Amino acid sequence: MPPPNAQPCDTISRSGGQGVTETQHYLGPRRGRVTVTYDTKYIPDHIQVFRGSTLIAETPGPVPGTGSFSFPWNPRAGAPGSELTVRVVVTGGHDPRRGTTEWQYQISCPGQ
Repeated sequence: MPPPNAQPCDTISRSGGQGVTETQHYLGPRRGRVTVTYDTKYIPDHIQVFRGSTLIAETPGPVPGTGSFSFPWNPRAGAPGSELTVRVVVTGGHDPRRGTTEWQYQISCPGQ
C-alpha cells in the first residue's frame, strides 16, 4: 500500500523557484526500468532520485531543457510500501537575468 504522502508514478510534477523541492513517488512492487523525463526550461536545474538515503539516478549536474534518464527498479519481495518509494529532489537554479526557474518531470511506473 502506498504511503499517504507519496505521489503515484506516471504523474507530472511541476514547480518553480530557486531552492530544493522534494517529492516522494510510489513505484510499487513491480520490477522493471523506470524513466524520468524532464523539462527544466532555460535555467539549469539538478534532478536526483534517492531510494532511502542512496542516490540511484540523476541528471549530470544542473541541466537546461528537455531530457530523460532511467534506472532499474528491483524491490524485494514483500517489501512494505515505504520501501517501494523513491524521493525525487530538484535543486532549482537561479539566473538574475531570466528570473525564477521553472521545471517539470514525470517518473514512469516500472516496466512501462
